[in-house]
Amino acid sequence: SDANLILNKGSTSKIVDTNVTLDLNGYTFSRTGSSSGAISLTQGSGLTIRDSSDAKTGKILVDTYAVWMMNGDFVLESGTIETTSAKNAAIYANAAEVAVKAGKIVSAGDAITVGENFMESRGASTIAIFGGEIVATGVGIKNGSYAQATTAVTITGGKIDSDGDSISFTTGSVQVSGGT
Repeated sequence: SDANLILNKGSTSKIVDTNVTLDLNGYTFSRTGSSSGAISLTQGSGLTIRDSSDAKTGKILVDTYAVWMMNGDFVLESGTIETTSAKNAAIYANAAEVAVKAGKIVSAGDAITVGENFMESRGASTIAIFGGEIVATGVGIKNGSYAQATTAVTITGGKIDSDGDSISFTTGSVQVSGGT
């Protein structure tokens, strides 16, 4: 079932254990000084982020992972997710499904990382880019060096602009039929 997601100040992540939609509605959620991700998804949960404002100025701004998930589903429909950390990805997925339909992911490091930690790499992940924009100082989409399962990436639209590789994998598949 769907539920509300309440974000407040604190040093721990907001744990999502059901399916929720976060509508930024033109506002910015910012979080600094924490070693944990802003939003963590537990097994079987899902998060959709959107910005229903006319100006589409809604943003999640963090200095660590914005979204961390293990066996969860994440969809970016609109809005911006930004991390100022060069050592953390904006989105960390492990045995998860990630879909970017529109909006923007901006990272001072890697934008989307799959299975970076050996102890956490437990299943296959899928990344689907239908639209939107990924901007990264590091790698756009990365399958971590300890990934034990394959990652399937499908890109049918959108744009990846990275100073490093657009896509970097140790195992998996990439299908590109659109986008830049």
